[in-house]
Amino acid sequence: MSIKKILYIGWIGHHNIGDDLLLDIFKKMLLNCDSSLIIHEYDPTSERNINLKHYDLIILGGGSLLRNSNFVMLCLKANKMNIPTIIWGSGTDIRNKEHAEKLINYYHTSKNNTLFTNKKMLERNIINTARNSSLTGVRGNITKFLLNSNNVKVIGDPGIIFSKVFHKLPPNDDLKNLNLDKEKTVLVNWGTSYNRILGNSEKTVEEKLKIAITKLLDQGYKVVIYPIWNKDIPVCTNFANKINHENLLCIDKLYNVYQLAKLIQSCKFTINLKLHACILSMTYGKPFVCLGYGLKCYDYVESINSTDLFISTDKVTGHRILETVKYINNNYENIQERFNKEINKYYQLQLDYIKEINNFLKN
Repeated sequence: MSIKKILYIGWIGHHNIGDDLLLDIFKKMLLNCDSSLIIHEYDPTSERNINLKHYDLIILGGGSLLRNSNFVMLCLKANKMNIPTIIWGSGTDIRNKEHAEKLINYYHTSKNNTLFTNKKMLERNIINTARNSSLTGVRGNITKFLLNSNNVKVIGDPGIIFSKVFHKLPPNDDLKNLNLDKEKTVLVNWGTSYNRILGNSEKTVEEKLKIAITKLLDQGYKVVIYPIWNKDIPVCTNFANKINHENLLCIDKLYNVYQLAKLIQSCKFTINLKLHACILSMTYGKPFVCLGYGLKCYDYVESINSTDLFISTDKVTGHRILETVKYINNNYENIQERFNKEINKYYQLQLDYIKEINNFLKN
């Protein structure tokens, strides 16, 4: 019996903690089912060429890959070569304010998405990628709604179950020097998407976030600003330099996901721009304020019953951030219980789905 070879495709190798941790989760879960499997990873946006015929299965991995033609076209190419494809936790995203708001409205008021299908909110290639997939498990309910197919199941963003998959974390020696009080520390994830955000103005969001951070510092919190992508490092340091306070700290380097997880365990709650900063906060039971810069953020919070923690970047104000912080403090244990329930739900869905992938490989 030949050893099965799997090609995992994702936006990897770009020093982005969010996308890289998804690959770690996939490898660990599938290899726990069958340690003989060979898993290679590939980024179709790179200049490296790859020969698909060497692989028995292509996995479209986690991330907002169902909007990127490089990933979609590679899956369709595999289909033409009779190489099966499987979608694992992928999602879509929209950064246009009007389109995102319309879609969210239709999602909540319509039984189907015929109108959006007619307006081609998703390219035909994306829809065909999902229909050609042997198994299709997506990140959230809105992604499923857009694909408009009964064959699609929601299995959640795989990052939700990170703490379930990786039980033991190595120490983060930096934490000793930071001297953090778990009850009075707020983590703030900041960075850039080059103004490709809802509202198209990171400067405006930064100004509103500065107002909220200054108020939290005045209330006695210690605030730690940190990046999850190497491109975010100078953006974080520049932002921190605009706030002069002895209780403000800035992480001026990129922690790996395990160091970052230890940092998150050392705080009370988080305020985040990037999606996987919110997801990691959740997996360790830390309530978050999600500064939603794309539809993918709403897709995520909706899928975990937590739209009350979401503020779109085109509507963010210092007051709204502080009101959400107040809401978190007043409902802290209830939010944690909600998170635990959702984590357990998606962990079981992910376990079942990984078993489906393994059984598919065997057959």
